[in-house]
Amino acid sequence: MVLENDLKLRILNSADELFLKYGFKKVTMDEIAQEMGISKKTIYKFFSSKKNLVLSIIDLKKQEVNNYLTNLMKDTELDFISKLKRLMNFIGTVTVRLTSPIAKDIQKNFPEVWNDLMEHRKQNTLKVFTALINEGIKENVFRDDIDEQLVVLIYVNTMQQMLNPETLIKIPFTAPQVFDAAITIMFEGIMTEEGRNKFCTLNKGKKNEEDV
Repeated sequence: MVLENDLKLRILNSADELFLKYGFKKVTMDEIAQEMGISKKTIYKFFSSKKNLVLSIIDLKKQEVNNYLTNLMKDTELDFISKLKRLMNFIGTVTVRLTSPIAKDIQKNFPEVWNDLMEHRKQNTLKVFTALINEGIKENVFRDDIDEQLVVLIYVNTMQQMLNPETLIKIPFTAPQVFDAAITIMFEGIMTEEGRNKFCTLNKGKKNEEDV
């Protein structure tokens, strides 16, 4: 059973890499099998169709996101700014997937799946950013005169609109650029002077890491 679960996970990860690169429609089950060095029959043992394989990948990625965010927010050893940095990097990575060929294919061919994915993303963002802003207020990084519920709603709806593939193809900016700008504009507007200084130090450190 353990070996079968390992093989199933390997199939999911290999298919995910191919789908991310080429899109759902352009990748065949034969190509996935060839990439892995296994028979197509072995893939069909776990997944009845290519659509079923895609849906399983989405479920896996949902669970990975849930686990990461839950563990990050529960981590009591990380200071708030470090937690904020890790969250920003993680969301930036996840956001890039929304502009991949597979994301466009899912949006076009399985709109109900895409809508469910966007709702899952929205609910996750609502929960995590509400907790994040409350923690930031306690740490004197964010101002205590803000309405955290309103800030979260503004952020969630802005990101939902701006980081939609249909929006991104119409503007001369990448998903990471849009994400970084939105984070900077929103966070700096609700930060205390102390929080702003810490945030600027965080961004400076991030830029230095990218330049290395």
